[in-house]
Amino acid sequence: MTHASMEMGLQAATAYDVSQREKEIGIRKALGADRRAVLGLVLRGGLQMAVVGVLAAALLAFASARIAGGLCCSVFRRTTRSPYGGLGALLVGLAAAAAYLPARRVTALSPVDALR
Repeated sequence: MTHASMEMGLQAATAYDVSQREKEIGIRKALGADRRAVLGLVLRGGLQMAVVGVLAAALLAFASARIAGGLCCSVFRRTTRSPYGGLGALLVGLAAAAAYLPARRVTALSPVDALR
C-alpha cells in the first residue's frame, strides 16, 4: 500500500466519521462552538484512529521481526526501533493532513444546514 492510497483511506474514514456526526457538530456550532473547537474535535478523532493503527502495526511488526529472528540465522536478530518511530511519525503526519480536509469542510458548514 502506498502512502497516497493510505492517506486517501484515512481521509475517507475521517470524512465518513464527520458525515455521521454532522448533526452533533451542527448542534455544537449552534450552541456557540467556534471554528477552532470544531476543527480540533475532528482532528483529534482522525489522529486517534491513526495513533491506534500505528501502535498496533508497530507491535505486530516488532513481534514478527522477533519471531523471524528466531527462525532464521542471525539476519533478523538485531531489531532496531528507529524505523518504527520514523514511519510512525510519518503516518501520523499523513493522518493529520488527511483529517484536515473533512475538518475544514465541516467548519464551513452552517448549523442550519447541518441540522437538516
